Amino acid sequence: MYQNIGVVASGQEPPAFHFDRFSWQWRRESVVYLLHFDAPICPGHPTRHYLGWTCNLQERLHLHAQGRGARLTQVALERGITWQVAAVWPGDRGYERLLKLRKNTPRMCPVCQRELRACASVGTAFDIPF
Repeated sequence: MYQNIGVVASGQEPPAFHFDRFSWQWRRESVVYLLHFDAPICPGHPTRHYLGWTCNLQERLHLHAQGRGARLTQVALERGITWQVAAVWPGDRGYERLLKLRKNTPRMCPVCQRELRACASVGTAFDIPF
């Protein structure tokens, strides 16, 4: 999960950098994050996840909460659907694209996996399209 490495006086996270040994340049750290919606967006569109990347996670989550992030989170906000950050991984746009192409965010989501294990232990059916 995401760990806050500290907040400076302005309320912003200090920029984290790493040295890219392939391009010989200093690059800003970025993360790939997974949002889990607490309800499907609509019956005909049962998506419950949003996968994105950013260099400043707190700022990006704030934009999503205000309805100024991705269109999917804006629709969720309009419909009163809450969401939570399910997972955060170090990575860039390429890693985000790789994860999106897998098209299996329910399997990457710890919240869905926890719900699946809980339903399996009770013996009820759980409807996640794997």
